Amino acid sequence: MLKTVLKVSLSFLFFAALVINSNAKVEARRTQSPVVRQNRRAITKYYLYDFHREYLISPNSRYTVVWGQNSKSNRTRNYLYDIRGDKPVASLYACNGSPQGYGNITTNWRADSQVALITYNGRWAPRDACLVTVNGAQVNIYNRLQNDIVDYLINSCDIKFLRHQDRVVIDFYKNQYLLKITNYQLTLLATLYVPNSRTYNQSFLMTYNYQMIGNEIDLQLVSIRKT
Repeated sequence: MLKTVLKVSLSFLFFAALVINSNAKVEARRTQSPVVRQNRRAITKYYLYDFHREYLISPNSRYTVVWGQNSKSNRTRNYLYDIRGDKPVASLYACNGSPQGYGNITTNWRADSQVALITYNGRWAPRDACLVTVNGAQVNIYNRLQNDIVDYLINSCDIKFLRHQDRVVIDFYKNQYLLKITNYQLTLLATLYVPNSRTYNQSFLMTYNYQMIGNEIDLQLVSIRKT
């Protein structure tokens, strides 16, 4: 079972010294003091999300999404976390969401538990989303979806869209039938619409190819069509 609080020290340094006289002991203590202070600065505590935590865990039950807080700066950040190894494997910098359990965060995992689509959900639409591997490579998905759809509509001279383009937001379905992550390909059904209004609503079936290049994911649009 996951622990409620996951604690990880980012560095552990061990010292052994064989001392003969008191002067040598004093010198050893002087050498160790800065290291102890450095360890204290580096401690980050990791916490599980309060809601829907079962939906964040990978199919093999090894990885999940947590939020962490630095004990000195109190800075919070979200992480992809290795439960078995009891350590973070990636800081989620490619998409912006509220740490400390605020809002609604969901994950769609690839079947082999190596890649996850992490979504920060707002009231009317996702606030952000990113594709992340357990090796730390990641790319923002939400901004890319929006840019690709807008470019497609502008190039096709969609008059109705042009009338409402300053008000539309994008959403995408996150169930397993309408969002699929396979090896090197992502397929999803996205919808562009005006919140709380029926003035504009259009869905798009979108397919991307992706590949890991170092710490980044190269994302290429393969196809887009209205549905």
